[in-house]
Amino acid sequence: MNLKQKLFWNILTGISALIILYMVYSTYTLNNQLSGFESKLAREEAGSDTELRDMIEELEANYSSRTNTKFKMNLDPTNLGRALNIEGLEDYYSSGSGKIHVDFIWTNKKNITKAAIQYKRKMHFVTKGDTLAGGKITSLSPTKLIFEKDGESSEHVVLSK
Repeated sequence: MNLKQKLFWNILTGISALIILYMVYSTYTLNNQLSGFESKLAREEAGSDTELRDMIEELEANYSSRTNTKFKMNLDPTNLGRALNIEGLEDYYSSGSGKIHVDFIWTNKKNITKAAIQYKRKMHFVTKGDTLAGGKITSLSPTKLIFEKDGESSEHVVLSK
């Protein structure tokens, strides 16, 4: 072997030795990190990750507040009386709109007050305490009917004269 070849092999051996030392050191540090993670995992209980638990609780609270939200429309979208204004037919267009229209109220011989109402184009005969459309008739007088639904009361006056 000549001097050039010997120098080349010495440099190559030195570089190889440096690479081997670097790989041994990096493997040692990775092994130390892995041992630390394994010991930490062994000490922890299942479900004790507080950051994850807090995130889940926040998401559940957000979801529950959204599911408990009730949407309520102020104006009835099916009431054609809002779009059409034909004199004399106002009650006809709004009668099928899901609103209660009191036609008349009377008291029978047994002193029971009843009301004839239209709801969604159907005639209903109701007394105090009856339920209709998810609400309840809370009061009946000779001139008006009080209807309660979702905690809100609405007063309906007799339409016929």
